[in-house]
Amino acid sequence: MSSTADGGGVAEILRSFLGYATGIGVDARWMVLDGDAAFFRFTKRLYELVHGVAKGGLPDARDRATYERVTAGNARGLARLVRPGDVVVLHDPQTAGLVEPLVEHGARVVWRSHVGTDQHNAATGHAWEFLLPLVEPADAFVFTGAWAVPRELTARTVHTIAPSIDPQAEKNRPLAPADAERVLRSAGLAFAVHPRLVLHIGRWDRLKDPSESSTCSPSASFPTPTRDWSWRARPSDTSPTIRRPLPSTAPSYVGGPPCPRGHAHGSMLRASHSATGERMR
Repeated sequence: MSSTADGGGVAEILRSFLGYATGIGVDARWMVLDGDAAFFRFTKRLYELVHGVAKGGLPDARDRATYERVTAGNARGLARLVRPGDVVVLHDPQTAGLVEPLVEHGARVVWRSHVGTDQHNAATGHAWEFLLPLVEPADAFVFTGAWAVPRELTARTVHTIAPSIDPQAEKNRPLAPADAERVLRSAGLAFAVHPRLVLHIGRWDRLKDPSESSTCSPSASFPTPTRDWSWRARPSDTSPTIRRPLPSTAPSYVGGPPCPRGHAHGSMLRASHSATGERMR
């Protein structure tokens, strides 16, 4: 179970994994948590806290009440589908409140966290103070790396699994040069059709460090594009870490003058996927 059917790494992983699992005969289904705006506003803040960012404030009684209300409703829906002995994998902080009711229902529960940081501070402490009582009843835990495991769980059954990106996904398949050029031009990125272009693609999200990504290396030689663009930060609708547009950024040399205008380009693309997750009702 995850919090969204598209728009993030977890959804991308599950979309491929579900096909592989069912293909070898595993009776598997993917459920998507159903929540309201208040719930997702809070879990965005919780996501930031896990990464050590406390700009949105710490969890309070209202946040906890919202979280418990939504997860309790989803737990009732899952109880109609899950049988004692079934294995349920819950993904990320949004689903943590489902651990205990599913364990009490007789399921074998694995809580998998795809998020975390190796630089722990007061914000991460507050995040785990909220999450640990919720996830501790789980039978096992999965983290992206040992560095993300809170010390309170080190004595438990913890497994580390690196991000499971599907090598057969569309974005990981090689493209013939002509096909690559056609895709770029259809997306309005004709300026990117250049053999010496350095291209970075990712969610515009402060946890991805867009300011650093948009700096120019003083030793690099950039082609002069045909259009005079500069970087402008635009958040993706699916980004869990941005509630407002980031300020525009001027790409600059590290410790030096700004890049010449037009040498760095920024574009925002909207991606759409066919969701296969079933939403809880």
